[in-house]
Amino acid sequence: MKKSAIINSSPNVYEIILSWIPVADQYGPQSFCAGAIDTIQLQSNQWCITFLVGFDSPDIIRPAMVQGSASPIGTVFQNETVFSIQTTKSVNRPTLNGTYIYFTDATANNTLVQKFDCGWAPEVIYTGFTTIIRFPVAPWIPGHFYYVTFDS
Repeated sequence: MKKSAIINSSPNVYEIILSWIPVADQYGPQSFCAGAIDTIQLQSNQWCITFLVGFDSPDIIRPAMVQGSASPIGTVFQNETVFSIQTTKSVNRPTLNGTYIYFTDATANNTLVQKFDCGWAPEVIYTGFTTIIRFPVAPWIPGHFYYVTFDS
């Protein structure tokens, strides 16, 4: 891994650029953790990220006709409690907790509707190429638009 010199990009903001080209024996999950220390030795919280070297991410399949289904795009009925996402490759439960799927109401100022921890939530089920999310209660409001995001 290579690190640039510290750059003062704007008042009170400093950054460094890290670059890394993995080699063959680094295939698989590779974790990187970092934190900041200022000139008087005050430390930030540490943060970590895991890179999956040599893995191709699955693509989400966007259905052409979704009327009556609960797919990532299209019509979701008000009483629908099952939401499914189909991918081009098999997807398994993450081994790390804190990997979330968010359902957000775009019509209501991007209000969070539901959040599931994909690492342990029993409402999130992995069945190969399909991930199924079961809502305890249907949260949908007629006429609203929703979107789904993932993060960790």
